[in-house]
Amino acid sequence: MKIKKLRVDGGGEYKGDLTPVLKSLGIRYEHTPPRTPECNGKAERINRTLNNTVRAMLAHSHLPSSFWPYAMKMATYLRNRLPNSAIDGVPYERWTGKSLQRQDLEVLKPFGCIVWDQIPQQDRKRQRLNKLADQGTRGCFVGYISSTTYLYWNFQRQEVVHSHNLSFHEIEFPQRSDFNEPDDAFKPFPILWPTTSQANDDYSGTDSEDDDLPQPSTASSQQPHTTTPIHRTIYDEIVVEKPPHTILSIEFGPLGRFNT
Repeated sequence: MKIKKLRVDGGGEYKGDLTPVLKSLGIRYEHTPPRTPECNGKAERINRTLNNTVRAMLAHSHLPSSFWPYAMKMATYLRNRLPNSAIDGVPYERWTGKSLQRQDLEVLKPFGCIVWDQIPQQDRKRQRLNKLADQGTRGCFVGYISSTTYLYWNFQRQEVVHSHNLSFHEIEFPQRSDFNEPDDAFKPFPILWPTTSQANDDYSGTDSEDDDLPQPSTASSQQPHTTTPIHRTIYDEIVVEKPPHTILSIEFGPLGRFNT
């Protein structure tokens, strides 16, 4: 597979020493007109896809925004190993000519999960650690170097370290206190509740015990419709829907009494 041309948006990062290299390889260098991203639509679309992936990875792993380069590299690493309908195959296999094996997929780990790096025995002796001290250092996984070597952020040293002897805790993720970063450096994980109209649509076709309860008056039903988030209250694993302007609310207390 040979690259015929390289089309860019006129950014300065592609100028200078890269131009003669492309010319020596027989690759045409093209740049789009100013303020016309649609002329390079494929590249812009993949950039948006990768940016959305990075945003989700940072939010899920509780990592600060300063880790976006590692998340971007991880997102690209994973996308190159997923089927792509544009080429009717896997990008990694088409580019390298090698087929992905099962062991290549078994090394995939969740981005940002907690890892423990084993401290060699000679280092423990040099640091004069007692027998009850931790025999590893705690960190979070941020990338790959090879199929057997990983990158992780060392919480104690506050830097990226590569290691071969890692123990992965794939369902455990770091907390904000593990990083020397301000609170605004973290992306909050969005929690989306259904609106009042969505809740009515979901339950409009089902029968429930609420059908036997007194209905709101005609005057209240003629009020303007607003889409206000529903507050959920749970009593003994029973979910009670409580819109802000409800007329009748039912709460299940210890004795099962109804409070209106």
